Amino acid sequence: MAVDAPWAGPLLALGARLARQPPPGPGSRLVVALTVPTRDLAAALIAAGWVLTRPVAAPPAVEQVLHSLQPRMPVRMITGAELIAGRFFSHDVVDGIHRVRVGASGWLLDKVDILVPAPGLESSQLRRADLAIPGSLVESAGRMSSWRASQVTCGADVVLVGTKSWLAAEMAIRAGTDDSALDQNSFGELLRPDDGIRPAWGSAILPAARFEEAVVPPETKLVVLDGASAVGWLNDLTTDFAVAVIDRSVADDFAVESVIQLRSMGGTPVMLDSLGWRPPPGVEALAFGAWR
Repeated sequence: MAVDAPWAGPLLALGARLARQPPPGPGSRLVVALTVPTRDLAAALIAAGWVLTRPVAAPPAVEQVLHSLQPRMPVRMITGAELIAGRFFSHDVVDGIHRVRVGASGWLLDKVDILVPAPGLESSQLRRADLAIPGSLVESAGRMSSWRASQVTCGADVVLVGTKSWLAAEMAIRAGTDDSALDQNSFGELLRPDDGIRPAWGSAILPAARFEEAVVPPETKLVVLDGASAVGWLNDLTTDFAVAVIDRSVADDFAVESVIQLRSMGGTPVMLDSLGWRPPPGVEALAFGAWR
């Protein structure tokens, strides 16, 4: 059942505005703290706005990539409506017909739309997956033409930190606009969180509890801290941008105190208007620059 959510647009917009910001200067980072009536979907919406706005590099020509590949090198390939991650074996020409063999299958070269090297893929990630069909949020963000290219990009550009079971459940929720004939996409389709088996990913979900394996990847630019326990990460982050989402329905002063303490340690106030963003009704916001 579709639910109207007028508060969702501004949270998407916050992620988009941050994605358009120039990187902070060396040694500094931008922190935005929000208090919300309830944390539900706030982190996912902010992350989705970021992902739908970040630039997508155009993939190189397939023929150019073929010249650089060695046998058994992992690759990602898009053909038709399918994403294939496998090992490249050969590029053959028989009677003038070019064929590419990846894994146990072969394809006519003219049926291969995108082909990119994929170093570091684990054996569990060598698989075939159907491409998600871009929906109304992708259309409204002007990303229809770059959607297929975005599906082979890899790296956790944005990380969500919080209760993993809650965030994982929200990945199945579908979101879209009400003024488009296109379908909706799930947050999982938009964010592509790394689950250990996904052939290509664009984000990661980490537990708020600090475990040895819970490390923000080096390529991450934005971290969204979902809830009071996740805000405990704030002082240790070194990413360009961080958003702390504080749930007012939970009585816990720790998160607010953590934000205020960080801001008091040489924090530089940042006007929300300078970000081109204003919080929706019921949401309070504070932005400031901080040392990494």
